[in-house]
Amino acid sequence: MIAAHRAGTARDAVAVGAAVTLTHTAGVLVLCLLVSATSAAAGGSALRWLGGAAGLLVVAIGVGMLLVRLRDRLAAVERLRDRFTALPTVTAVLVPAVGAGLTLRAAFDL
Repeated sequence: MIAAHRAGTARDAVAVGAAVTLTHTAGVLVLCLLVSATSAAAGGSALRWLGGAAGLLVVAIGVGMLLVRLRDRLAAVERLRDRFTALPTVTAVLVPAVGAGLTLRAAFDL
């Protein structure tokens, strides 16, 4: 991975893009060759198993992404809660004062 603290140039981006493209293409070609070889050797049952495994993999990745998203959302809520910790002390003074004022108003019909 490229260091997160280093500002990259356009040349760096092209190099990373080319590396990702080449490795992805090579991986897909190898996978296609494996599927072709196993389907020819084992028949249709191998393709059903591969399809089921691929489906489970997609579901697992989706659930993982959802859990990461929920964890990040909860962390953001915690940061906001920590940010406004002084707010309850202000409301702890204002709410009883307003409540007392409304009570006095109702009691003495002011």
